[in-house]
Amino acid sequence: MNFIKRQVEILFAAILYFTRIPLPNIFEYKQQIVNRAIIYFPYVGLLIGLMSGYLIIGFNEILPYNIAVILTMVFNVMLTGALHNDGLADVADGFGGGWKKEQILTIMKDSHIGAYGTIALILYFIAEYAAISVMSVTDIVLLFMFAHVVSRTMSALTVFIGNYARIDDKTSRAADIAKPMKLPSFLFALIPLAAILVLYINQLWIALVVAVVIWFVLYIYFKRRIGGYTGDCLGAIQQITYLASLITIVATWQ
Repeated sequence: MNFIKRQVEILFAAILYFTRIPLPNIFEYKQQIVNRAIIYFPYVGLLIGLMSGYLIIGFNEILPYNIAVILTMVFNVMLTGALHNDGLADVADGFGGGWKKEQILTIMKDSHIGAYGTIALILYFIAEYAAISVMSVTDIVLLFMFAHVVSRTMSALTVFIGNYARIDDKTSRAADIAKPMKLPSFLFALIPLAAILVLYINQLWIALVVAVVIWFVLYIYFKRRIGGYTGDCLGAIQQITYLASLITIVATWQ
């Protein structure tokens, strides 16, 4: 019973950390609980994928499909509090405007958005809209589930094998979840993606390969430039592999 209660606490912490979904305040805040929230990141992705998929189906019943796509994109931003979008923008600003590790980390820490970040977000949302708007509404739930889960699994993989670049920065929000992840915890985080692939591997394996390859390129790039990852890097990995998954699915399913 204690084990189940602890897992529910960690799941609640993950939902509260990675989304703006209101949950009843029934558990006491504990740092060690928040530290393990990353293992439920793919599960949060599964929840977001389901909500987004069925939302766009509902919107499509009463609105033109392109409007349904835009409203669902807005919903996703609101649901996550633009957490991962902010990470993408900060990474674009940091790596676009900085040369040395200290410069990059300082720029990413700045709360203001720069030209690189603005351009990155504009291009991201255009590409996301273009990909979703040509998808069949009958497949949208599965595709959203996969894209949201695989992208967050790549972020969890980064925490599992990578090093946190701001290890001495006590003010970093991501320091709470950027703790070394043991193999059993990572295997647990893999369950949502594995479950989807067991059922749909023939349709999704190419998108999976593309997501893993892009993750690897980003991981090596971050490691060489700043010696590891930051919370913003995790957000950027999620956003880029999510978008890459959608685009690959569009390319292979048409």
